[in-house]
Amino acid sequence: MISVRDNGIGIDTNRYGHLLFQPFKRLTAERPGTGIGLSIVNNAIRRNGGRFEVDSKLGAGSEFKAYLVAYEVDRTNE
Repeated sequence: MISVRDNGIGIDTNRYGHLLFQPFKRLTAERPGTGIGLSIVNNAIRRNGGRFEVDSKLGAGSEFKAYLVAYEVDRTNE
């Protein structure tokens, strides 16, 4: 698991949670961005069997958790 926490403006997940991972959906005009980042990260993690979670509180920031699948590297051909 990889966790990243910020102290930004936070996200009202009750109101906007269903939009978090949709590409080009911006939840605020207060900060610059394209609205593509969370969608790309979520898709990459899910396609590899993991999961991505967001815990956020307005005015207190957000925590993003990426649960990754462990892979064993085959080094027999090295």
